[in-house]
Amino acid sequence: IVPIEYDQFGREAKKRLPYVDTLSNSTGNYRPTAFADQMAFYANPGGSRWNAPAVASSTKPYATTLYEASPLNKVNEQGAPGMVWQPASTRNTADSGRTVLTEYATNNQVGLNTTPGESNKGSRKVAWYNAAIGNPGSAGNYMRTLERNSTPFYPSDSLSVTIVKDENWVKADGCLGTVEEYKDKEGHVVLKRTYNKTPDNQVEMLSTYYVHDDFGNLCFVLTPKADPDRADGMPSLTTIEQLCYQYRYDERQRLVLKRVAGKDWDALFYNKLNQLVCTQDGNQRNKASATQRQEASFTKYDALGRAIMTGTMTVPNTVNTASITTGRANIIAYINSTASLWETKTATGTGYSSTSFPTSEFIPLIMNYYDNHTDIPGLPAIYNQTSSKAGNTRGMLTATTVAVLNTLPALNTPTPVTVPDMLWSVTHYDDEGRVAVTYDQHYKGGIVDTANYDKVTYTYTFTGQADTTVRYHHIKKTSGASLQYTIGNTYKYDHAGRKIETGQQINDNNPGSPGGTPVYLSKLLYNELGQLKEKWSHRDPSMGGRYLGKTAYRYNIRGWLKSLTPVDTSGVLKPDDPFAEELWYNDPGAGYTPQFNGTISRFYNKAAYGFTGSFNYSYDKLNRLTSAIHADANLNETVVYDKMGNITSLTRNGPGNGTLTYTYANSGLSNKLASVTGSTGFTNLTNRTYTYDVNGNALKADSGKTIAYNLLNLPQTVKNSGGTTLATYVYDATGKKLRNISTGGGTTEYVDGIVYTNGVIEYIQTEEGRALVATGGNLFYYQYDFKDYLGNVRGSYQKNTATIPEPALVQEDEYYAFGLRRNIRNSPNNSYLYNGKEIQTDLTDQYDYGARFYDPVIARWNTIDPLAEQMRRYSPYNYVFDNPVNLIDPDGMGPGPAPMVFGVKLDWASAWASSYDEGGDYRNFKTKQKKEISANSEAILKGSLEKDKKAAGSGKGYSNQRPIWYKPWIFETEYTANSMHVNTSYNLNTARTEVTPFTTDENVSKLIQGNIGLTGGKGTKYLLSVLQGLGFLKSDIASSRLSDLIGVGVGWISDVGFRYQDVTTSVDAEKWFGKVRFNGVNGSIIGVEYYGSQTIRMPINSYRIEQIFNTKTGKVLFQGTINRSFSIPKSSNQLPKFNYGKFD
Repeated sequence: IVPIEYDQFGREAKKRLPYVDTLSNSTGNYRPTAFADQMAFYANPGGSRWNAPAVASSTKPYATTLYEASPLNKVNEQGAPGMVWQPASTRNTADSGRTVLTEYATNNQVGLNTTPGESNKGSRKVAWYNAAIGNPGSAGNYMRTLERNSTPFYPSDSLSVTIVKDENWVKADGCLGTVEEYKDKEGHVVLKRTYNKTPDNQVEMLSTYYVHDDFGNLCFVLTPKADPDRADGMPSLTTIEQLCYQYRYDERQRLVLKRVAGKDWDALFYNKLNQLVCTQDGNQRNKASATQRQEASFTKYDALGRAIMTGTMTVPNTVNTASITTGRANIIAYINSTASLWETKTATGTGYSSTSFPTSEFIPLIMNYYDNHTDIPGLPAIYNQTSSKAGNTRGMLTATTVAVLNTLPALNTPTPVTVPDMLWSVTHYDDEGRVAVTYDQHYKGGIVDTANYDKVTYTYTFTGQADTTVRYHHIKKTSGASLQYTIGNTYKYDHAGRKIETGQQINDNNPGSPGGTPVYLSKLLYNELGQLKEKWSHRDPSMGGRYLGKTAYRYNIRGWLKSLTPVDTSGVLKPDDPFAEELWYNDPGAGYTPQFNGTISRFYNKAAYGFTGSFNYSYDKLNRLTSAIHADANLNETVVYDKMGNITSLTRNGPGNGTLTYTYANSGLSNKLASVTGSTGFTNLTNRTYTYDVNGNALKADSGKTIAYNLLNLPQTVKNSGGTTLATYVYDATGKKLRNISTGGGTTEYVDGIVYTNGVIEYIQTEEGRALVATGGNLFYYQYDFKDYLGNVRGSYQKNTATIPEPALVQEDEYYAFGLRRNIRNSPNNSYLYNGKEIQTDLTDQYDYGARFYDPVIARWNTIDPLAEQMRRYSPYNYVFDNPVNLIDPDGMGPGPAPMVFGVKLDWASAWASSYDEGGDYRNFKTKQKKEISANSEAILKGSLEKDKKAAGSGKGYSNQRPIWYKPWIFETEYTANSMHVNTSYNLNTARTEVTPFTTDENVSKLIQGNIGLTGGKGTKYLLSVLQGLGFLKSDIASSRLSDLIGVGVGWISDVGFRYQDVTTSVDAEKWFGKVRFNGVNGSIIGVEYYGSQTIRMPINSYRIEQIFNTKTGKVLFQGTINRSFSIPKSSNQLPKFNYGKFD
C-alpha cells in the first residue's frame, strides 16, 4: 500500500514508502488511516500486526521535497526516507538535514579562490569558445574549427547556473562537493564544473566545456586536464587530440567524423536513406601499405531497413595511403555510385544479393535472416527440426551466422566475396512469439562442424516466464554428432513473478520434468517490500528437505544493503561457513568518515578458519577513493589522481608492498601511460613502459610483453619480450571468447558456460557457481560461490562427505580495493574472481570483462572505453570513476552501481550520476541513446536481441556467453508534448463517441466519374475491380451492384459522388512530461525528472465510413469502412511520475 500525500498546490511534496497491512478484512477497502498505519508499520515492522522483521524501521519513512516559492515549482531541497535525510535547519549533524540541495544562479566574472573554506563559493567565470563552420560550398564543409571568442569570457548574467550539493556537503565545504551546470539561452550545456581539494590543501577547479556550432551540434568537448579555463587562447592541437573530443557534420547535419580523446578519427558514412552503412577507424586506415588498401566496416540492409549483414571491406584506390581524406572521398564515391540501397533474398550463396554497397571485395562477419527458416541457403537440416514452430514468424529473427575472427582470410585479394568460418545460431518460436527451441553451433576443437552444437528447449508459465530449459550439448565424434550432456533447469515463481527456486539436473532421465530428481541450486525468500530476505543454497535428493547453507540479507531504510550473514540450518555461524559481511554508510565510528550519499565508509568481512578483515575508506570531494585501510594493514591502498582521474601515485602494503609512480605521454597532457615505475614488491611487476596504436590500445603494457588486437580492439595474441607467443585468444565477431590457447596452460575452450581444458570437460557454470566433473567424467558435484556486494568471489564451497552434510570451504580470496588478488587457498582453482570476471595468467592476472581487459596491478584499463563519450570528464582508461568500493564495470563498457546482489541493487544516483556526461549529444534529439551504434555493432544489436532473450532464465548468463556490444549502461528519454502515447495514462470511464457529418470529396468524385465513363463499358468493370481491391465489395455481390452502377447511365456520370464520415471514440488522458533515465541492460528505471502534466482528449478507437452514392437520389451504391488502429495501453501507463530531482 502506497499512501499518497499532496500539499496545498497539488504537489506530492512527501513521497511515502509502501507498507503492508495483513488485516484480511481491509483488503481493497478505502483506508482512512493509511498515513498513521504507514508510520506505525515502519516504527515497528516486526510487531505482531505487521510481522515484517526483515524490514528496516524508521520514524521518517518518506522523502520530503522543498520547492522554490514560485509558479516554476523548482526543487530546492530533496530529502530521502530516514531521519538523517530529512530537511533541517542545519546540515552539520549526523542526525538530520542530509538532503540534496539545488541552487540557481547566473555566471559572473569572479575567478577561483584556491583557499578552501565556507566563504569560497567557487568561480562563476566562464571561458567563451566557438565552433566555426567550414565553407558550405567547399568539399570541407564538414569541418569545425575551435575558436576563442573575441570577448574571451561570457558576459555576466548571460548563462544560467544550476548548483547541486549532495548529502555529504556541509557549509564548511564551500564550493567543494558541488556540481555546477551552465546553460546558454538556447538551452545548450556550455560547461560542467566541479571542485576538489588537492593533497596540498588547495582548491582545484575541474571544468568540462561543451562547444556547439550555429546549428546546435556539439563539436568540441574540452576536458579539465586541457586547462580550458585559461585566461586567453586555446589548448594546442596535440592537447586537443590527446585529451578532448571532436565531432564533425556534413551539410545534412549528420555526424561524419568523431575523435575520442587519445584515439584517431572515426569516420561514418550514410546512404541516401540516412542509414549508417560504413564506419572506419584509425587501425583500419593503417592497413594500407605498398600492396594493400585501407579497410572499413560495412552494414547492409533489406528493403525493410533491417540489418542483414555486417563485415569488413577494402576501400578502392587507397593502396599505399592511410590518408583519411583519400579514404573518405573514395568511400563516399563508392556509396554514391551504387544504385541499389538494399539487398534481396536469393536461393544461393549468402542468401542475399550483392547489389548494395559494397558490391565486392568484402568479408561478411555477421549475417541475419528473418521471417522464416525455409529459404536460408546452407542452413543445416539438423538445426531446422522442431515440432514447435510458430505459425507466423514474419518479422522475427530466425537465424544468424557469426564469423570466427581468427579465421578471416586476407581482404586484399581480388575475390568478390570471401566467407570465413561461420557459426550458426537458429531460433524457433512458439505460436505466442516466444523462443521455443534454439540451435547454437559451437567451436569445440577449433573446427566448424554441424555436429558441434547445443539445442535448448524452453517451456513457459501462464504469465510467460521460463519454467524449464533443457540444453542438449553435442560434440563431433567420428560417427557424427554425439550427445554429451543434458542439462535441465527448472524455475518456480511466486505470485509477484519473482523467482523463488532454481533446480538443475545433468544427464538425468527426463531432465527438468516433474518426475526428475533435480539438485536445487537456490531457494529465495523475500520480505514484505519485495527485498530479498533469505537465500538457501544446495539441496540434493540425499538431503531430504534440508539445504546446505543459508544467507540472510538486511537493508537500511533507503534500501541500501547492510549485511549478508550466512548461517547453516541450525542457525549458528560456524568456521566453515563461507562468508559474512557488513557495510557502513552514515554509521558513526572510529577510523573513517561517515558518508551520507550512499558511499560505503567501512566494510567488514569474516571468512572461514577465523580470518577476519575490515576496510575503512576515505574519499575526495569527487567521490574518488583516496585510501582503503585494512584492519591488519596487509591490504592498504593510498591513491593520488590527476584532473582526469588518472592515477599518478599508488601505494600498497602487504603482498603488493611499494609505491608506483605513473608518468603520462605528451609531457603529462595525455591519458596514455608512458611508464609506471616504483618498488618491485608488487606481484609480477617490474618497471613498465607503454606504447599504443592509433585506436588507443596498449601494445606494450606488461613487463615487456606485447599485445596484438583484433578488429574489436580485443587482445588476440600475447608475446613475451623475445617474440615467443604466450597466448592466442579466439573470438567470434560479436566479441564472444571461444578459445584461449596458452603456451604454458594448454587450451581452454568456452561453450556458453561449459569449459574444456585440453579437450576434456572441466566444469559447467551454473547460476550459483559451477558443477565440476567427478572422477570418471560422468558425475558432477556442485560448488557455490559466495560473492560480496560487488560480485567479487570471496569463497567457494561444496558439500562435504559427512553423514550430516555441512559446507566445506575449498577456495578463499581477498582483494585490494582495486582488485589485486590475495589468494588464501584454492582447490580446485576458480578463475572467476574479482567482479566475477576470469583472471588471465598470461597477462599477469588481468581480468577479462568482455569488452576490455582490466589490469588490477596498475588499477586501470589498457584500452579505451567503447562508451568513453558517456564519461568525457574522466580518462577513458579510468576504472569505475576511481571508486571500486561502490561501483563496478559490468562488461568493460562503463561504470555502474554495484550489481544485483541476488536481487538487491544499491542506490547510486546522488553520489555518482553526475560522473556520467550529459553535457551534449551529437544532435539535439529528444530521445538520446548514449552510445553511438557503429555499422558493425548496429547489426549485432539487431541480430542478437532474440538470442539474448532466450538466455534469460536459462542459466547461461556467463561472462563468455553473451555478446558485449549491445549493452549500453544508461539510456535517457525525454517525454514532451510531441511524444506518442508512452507518457500518457487513460481514464476509460470518460469515453464518449463523436460522429462527424458526411463530407463529399469532389476530387475523388471526379476520379470515379472518369473511370465509369471509359468507352465500351470497360470503365465500369475496371471500377468494380478497383472497389473489390479496396474492400468496398466482395466478388459474390459484384454482379448485383453492377446493374446499380450501370443504371446511372452514361448521361448521368456527374450524378456519381464519393463521401465519408468519421466516427471517433476518445477518453480523458493525462499526458505527463519529463525525463526518464533507465538501465539499458535490464530495462529498470533508475530515475525520473518530472516536469508536470496536462489533461487532454485522446482517441482510443476510430473508423471512417466511405460511400459511393448517387448525388441526385441519395442512393448508396457501395460502402466501405476503414478502421484506424491506436497502439495505446488500456490501463494506466507504467512509467512513474516520481520526481527524483533534476538530473545532473
